[in-house]
Amino acid sequence: MAIQSSLHAFQIIRALPACLDARVPSKERKGWQGQFRSRARLDVPSQRKVSAERYSSGSPSGDMEIVHFERQPSAGNHSIRRVFETVREALPKHLYPKVVHCPTPQHSFWWLPQGIVRAWAEQGEVNHIVGDVHYAALGLPGSKCILTVHDLNRLDQLKGVRRALYRWLYFVMPLRHCAVITAISETTRDRLVEEFPFTSGGIVVIADPIPLG
Repeated sequence: MAIQSSLHAFQIIRALPACLDARVPSKERKGWQGQFRSRARLDVPSQRKVSAERYSSGSPSGDMEIVHFERQPSAGNHSIRRVFETVREALPKHLYPKVVHCPTPQHSFWWLPQGIVRAWAEQGEVNHIVGDVHYAALGLPGSKCILTVHDLNRLDQLKGVRRALYRWLYFVMPLRHCAVITAISETTRDRLVEEFPFTSGGIVVIADPIPLG
């Protein structure tokens, strides 16, 4: 499990070219920005390799705070939290994780503005929306934002106006806004591309590790 968690953490790092851009020295930034401008770049192995090598070699250098945005805890909703507790344990020492909980409709009538404001106030150098609060991306700078999609089950369950609103707030706008999109499986990736064709070629598949305990 430790190896799997470390691999997951490293794969996330490899998928961060846009988020790491601001940490590259200004004299190098022009070439860096041009190389990683398009989200489709994430499917090119050579570019992912360059991203990982630049990061691990210390250019950009220094410690980095990674903020994980999760849904507010509630009874019966523990799976995503447990997965990313495992990931946080495996992060390299120079990456400092912070967890921010955002509300969902079951927590508050004002969940949307509350969550967006909270995301804006708690943002870090890299912001990773790890599950079920995709809308938090609307309060974050897209160039520093990763969105992980676990499934589309809730979208498939909804009908009519509720489905349309959920589709825009949880998928269309966040998917267009975030620099990096990951899916936990090829099934989820294919389902995303089917429902949102504009994501084709721009999704990185990174499987969830087995949670600790």
